[in-house]
Amino acid sequence: MKSVSSANVGSGNARHDRNITLPKKVTKIHPYTFYNCLSLKNIKLNSSIKRLGYKAFKKCKSLESLTIPKNITKIESETFKECENLKKVVLPSTLETIAYKAFSNCNSLNTMKLPNGLELIDDYAFYACNSLKSIKLPDNIDKIYDHTFADCKNLSSVYIGKNTTIIGYMAFSGCTSLKNITIPANVESISNTAFDNSIETFK
Repeated sequence: MKSVSSANVGSGNARHDRNITLPKKVTKIHPYTFYNCLSLKNIKLNSSIKRLGYKAFKKCKSLESLTIPKNITKIESETFKECENLKKVVLPSTLETIAYKAFSNCNSLNTMKLPNGLELIDDYAFYACNSLKSIKLPDNIDKIYDHTFADCKNLSSVYIGKNTTIIGYMAFSGCTSLKNITIPANVESISNTAFDNSIETFK
C-alpha cells in the first residue's frame, strides 16, 4: 500500500475508528480520504508521507492533535477545515505553503507555531479559529492574504515578519480581542478593511 484514499477508508468500520496508525509504506493521502470521519480522534502519520490531499481531514470533528510529517511542503486547501476539536498541530520545518481555508473554522486550535521556512499563507487559511490567541508570522511571508485571520475572536497578539509588504483585505477583520500588533517597516500597503472591528494598539 503506497497511498490511502476515501475508498479504502469507506470500507468496513474504518470510518468509525477512533485511532489509526498508517503503515510505513503509505506515501500519499488522497483528497477526501478521512473526510467527515466523525469518530477519528488520533491518527499517526508516518515519516514517509509526502502529500496530504485537499479536504483529506475536513470535518473530522473529534480529531484533537496531529503532527505533520517532515516531508510535507504544502497543506492543501481545506485539509483540516471544520475540525472543531483540533487543538494542536505540529508543522514540519519543510513546510512552505498553507493553502486556502486549510485550517478555517478549527474552533479549538489554540497553538500554532509556524516554521521559519513558510512562504505563503493563503486566503481564509485560519479564518474563525476562535481559540487562537497569538501568532508569529515568519520573515519569508511577503503578503498576508485576504481574510487569513479574520474572525479569530480570541487572537490578541500578532507579530508580522520583517519582509511582509502587503496586508490584505479583511486579513484581521473581526479579531475583537486583538490588542497588540507589530507592523514592520517594510509594509507598503494595508487594506482599508485589514483590521476592521479589531485593533486596539499598533506598534
